[in-house]
Amino acid sequence: MKALQLKEFGTTQITTVEQPTLKPDEVLIKVHASSINPVDWKIASGMLAQLVQQPLPMTLGWDLAGEVVETGNGSRDFLPGDRVFAMKEIGKDGCLAEYCVVNRHHLAMIPQQVRTEHAAVLPMALLTSWQALIGAGNLHRNQRLFIQAGAGGVGHMAIQLAKVMQAHVIVATSSRNVDFAYEVGADEVLDYQTQDVYQWLEGNPVDIVLESLHGEEQVKCIAALKPRGRLISISGLQPETVAAAEKANVKAEFVFVQPNGTQLHQAAELLETAQIMPHISQTIPFEEIEHGYAINQQGRTRGKILVTFPSFR
Repeated sequence: MKALQLKEFGTTQITTVEQPTLKPDEVLIKVHASSINPVDWKIASGMLAQLVQQPLPMTLGWDLAGEVVETGNGSRDFLPGDRVFAMKEIGKDGCLAEYCVVNRHHLAMIPQQVRTEHAAVLPMALLTSWQALIGAGNLHRNQRLFIQAGAGGVGHMAIQLAKVMQAHVIVATSSRNVDFAYEVGADEVLDYQTQDVYQWLEGNPVDIVLESLHGEEQVKCIAALKPRGRLISISGLQPETVAAAEKANVKAEFVFVQPNGTQLHQAAELLETAQIMPHISQTIPFEEIEHGYAINQQGRTRGKILVTFPSFR
């Protein structure tokens, strides 16, 4: 079968590899579609080499939607032919391949009314938002939430999830994405190209910040929080941020997304009822995955980039 393999850091190649074999709690999936997340090309480049949990070569990609081919002895929840989606564990063999194996606890069924491509781009962005806002953030009705990078993959899903939770959502984005952020549900949109976002937030503090940009802007987020507010970082906490949080009497926490089939099952219900809807900005054939990585590296992707396999076209 064909797979995108990381041979050594900085070198990726679509190559022929053996089809994976099943363990008792695993399910073999014929992959129809996947998506590109920044963690993919950051691992490939060596920027996040510390996340790799197995010897190279390693198959990249951790979002998938596809069809069940075979189940292991302990996997009775899924049957051959079922449409499923999942996020695989980051740093282990991924799913940018014609076939992959997935732990049954990480899988969820795709409802009949939901399109495969929407399921394929959802898992990592949705689970990141879910685990950050509902898990670590304990987000609830009428709380004020600020989301950095509101038009990105995680950002646009976090907006929609927060609105399901009936929070008041404020986001920052570029001028060209202001209308898009409103369209997906933001209550207030700050254009970082024309206004001082953090000065505005200091005068209009929030209960929770979903932080994704790292660097100086992460530290600035502390002043945007009310006392006893929460900074939830998905980029990794810096020592100076932790110190500033302690001084300001706010909580700072790092969330690293984990696979979770139960949460995806709940997300599927939200998809089915159109309470959330991922935005696909571009579709890339698997054979052109390197081009997709190059686009995503520019940092201007609105929503998600879909990757399709021949089996789905």
